[in-house]
Amino acid sequence: MTIEKLSITDIADSGAGIARTKSGGRSVRVFVPGALPGDELEAEILPAPAGSHSLSARAVRFLKRSPGRRETPFCPHASVCGGCPLAFLSYPAQLRFKRRRLEELFKDLVPEALIRPVLGLSPGEEPVRNKA
Repeated sequence: MTIEKLSITDIADSGAGIARTKSGGRSVRVFVPGALPGDELEAEILPAPAGSHSLSARAVRFLKRSPGRRETPFCPHASVCGGCPLAFLSYPAQLRFKRRRLEELFKDLVPEALIRPVLGLSPGEEPVRNKA
């Protein structure tokens, strides 16, 4: 079991936090479910499949929590079911993440595309997961 200190810098589409570490003399991405940008943590690096260009890890201990982290997710089942991978990310941070992701997707297809801020709920309203 290899434990490494990681700094989370981004979020994958799956909702896992992304960090970088050295493996075999090269820099590789490490995906950590439940971690958010700004988190610093100790994580157990899991064995990688042969030929993999990234690693997975399991958070063991948070050393510093992200300023965008919610202590209580909006869904009481978020830690168990995995259906709301951004449930621990504050709602304003979720909207910023979604806008940035759209910008990344469109920059190669339509470089001049203007991505406006993502419309969210009215202040004070809480997001609700649905099957829409």
